[in-house]
Amino acid sequence: MSITVERIFQLMKKENIPQKEMASLLNISESVLSDWKNPKRTTKPTVEQIDFIAGFFTTTTDYLLGRTDNPRMPKGVIRKPTAPKGQPVSKHEALMNQASEELADLPVGDLERILEMVRAYKRK
Repeated sequence: MSITVERIFQLMKKENIPQKEMASLLNISESVLSDWKNPKRTTKPTVEQIDFIAGFFTTTTDYLLGRTDNPRMPKGVIRKPTAPKGQPVSKHEALMNQASEELADLPVGDLERILEMVRAYKRK
């Protein structure tokens, strides 16, 4: 397994991102994602996928490619990752999208109560 693929799967494990979810975010099948781990397969992540994954996990492409062992973005660097059309560019954005979808059909009263709970949680 290449260092790039190894690091992608390490980040997925660290952030509890299931293979199914990552494949969906990348707009690929789970089997293609799984094939990345098999050295006998020629399927590897594309430049665009590596860029997206780096942005999603708020790391650098240099880290994913093994050019550095530091997964953190350098201070002062503002990264605007690209993403497949219609896909979120960060875990935060993905979670916000998911929350928005889950909350969309709730009555206003329920939304107000949820907002109150969120505010109380943030005050802790």
